[in-house]
This record gives sequence, C-alpha cells and structure tokens, in this order.
Amino acid sequence: MPSYTEYSESQLAPLIASGDQRAFPFWWSLTSIICGHLVLYLKSVQEVFTTLWENRQQLSQIANLSVYLFTVTKNRDINTFRKKLNRLAEPLLAAPSD
Repeated sequence: MPSYTEYSESQLAPLIASGDQRAFPFWWSLTSIICGHLVLYLKSVQEVFTTLWENRQQLSQIANLSVYLFTVTKNRDINTFRKKLNRLAEPLLAAPSD
C-alpha cells in the first residue's frame, strides 16, 4: 500500500481520477491551504467594500469603479503583507549583532 502523505498534488490527481479512494483524503487536505488564502482574500474584499460604503459620497469622483476597487484591494493587501513582514522581522532586527 503506497504512502500518500509524501505524494505531491500532481501525483495525487491522477490516482483520484483513476478511482483510488484512499488517495482522496490526502488530496483533500491540501485544500486547507487554498481555504486559508480565500479567507484572507474575502476579508480584504469585505474591508474594501466597507470603506467604499463609508466614503460613498466620493463615488461620483471615481471614473472607473472596477479599476478603483482592484487598485484599492491590491494596495490594502500589499500593506497588510508589509505589516506582517515587519512584525516577523522585528525580533531579527532587534537582536544584538556579535
């Protein structure tokens, strides 16, 4: 019996396609990674739309709403990533150098 835990996504997919039911739980476990990213994405989009609603009086000044929403979401995600990166780097930067 093969050990599916060491199989990559691309190795598991053909096994599942051929009807190997034992491979499916291991492939399914990979979805947690996708769901984690999806939750972060949905949170970001929700924050953008909340901000948009709070500033709705300025909507008439936006020429292209879809471009605006994309740009605001992208910038918010970049800023969130930077903040997380800075928090992770703080202990390294604060450590005394020998």
